[in-house]
Amino acid sequence: MLLTRSVTRQMSELRDPVRNIGWWVDDAGDFRPYRVSANDHPRAGYFGEGDPFPRGGPEARIALRRLGMVRVERTGAGLGVEWDIQNAEPGALRAVLRSLGSEGSGGRVDLTFRYGGWAKESYTSPLAAARRIEELKEYRGETPKTMIAYEAHGLDDLDGAKPLLKAAHDRWKASTAGRLEHFDSPFRAVTPYTLMLSESNAPGSLFYRSIGQKAHMVSYLGKEWARDVIGTLSTHGHSDIEFEQVVSEPYFEAIRTGKPHYGHVRALFAVDEAEPDWVSYQRLILPYDAANGEKAVSIMVVPDQDVSIPFLRPDKTDGVDG
Repeated sequence: MLLTRSVTRQMSELRDPVRNIGWWVDDAGDFRPYRVSANDHPRAGYFGEGDPFPRGGPEARIALRRLGMVRVERTGAGLGVEWDIQNAEPGALRAVLRSLGSEGSGGRVDLTFRYGGWAKESYTSPLAAARRIEELKEYRGETPKTMIAYEAHGLDDLDGAKPLLKAAHDRWKASTAGRLEHFDSPFRAVTPYTLMLSESNAPGSLFYRSIGQKAHMVSYLGKEWARDVIGTLSTHGHSDIEFEQVVSEPYFEAIRTGKPHYGHVRALFAVDEAEPDWVSYQRLILPYDAANGEKAVSIMVVPDQDVSIPFLRPDKTDGVDG
């Protein structure tokens, strides 16, 4: 399997002014260029005709896992680095780290890495991204031991929560009991971001009651899923039943106590046949009485890569690690 061009350069690559370009970095530390998309820049021809290992295809899996290569791309959003933690060649990572060190202190860098599943993290500078890559190198050859982690927080911690969660809690407090779903309820302003479940006759189960189009789960499973799943059991709403069973325990606590529940989740989440993703988010669970008298909860989730559960941090022992 050969790349479209054999021309290689080293650290100066990442300073190239051309956008929508990429490189596959091999074990020798050589940067092999390609074009991400159509590009009319005068120098775009240097970068070949396209990605030889298109993202998501079998060729990319071979390049990342069997050959241990690292993908680097530059778009209008900044730099992106993609690699398989368990299989990346040390020489390829060293070359990328040297290049990031030459980038200076400015510019966003998105890291996409595979460790039992895909994870994404963003950093505001190349140097910060390089420090994170150095940490992740420690897990080469390791396998995940923890798949789902949950940490409860007191409501006092909402002061440091995402603004949307704080707004939801304030509107929940301002809404009249039993009228959370009514059109005149202050809570209606945030319902597009919520997922609502209500009690069912099946012990230990809840029904999907309504799902806002901007709810975080919709970004993973789609609007068609959000429409079709209404009225079904929450533990069978998607393919990852184990994930749902673990993260749903606080729903029942909120219903039982009538008190909100705030916490952080970090977990490996699988959707059908696709490779799983590492997800991390802040979550607020708000109990209420539905219009038909059923006990219900409104759930709001906001993604956060910096939740209180450490992820692949060699100096931490209380999070998700190898």
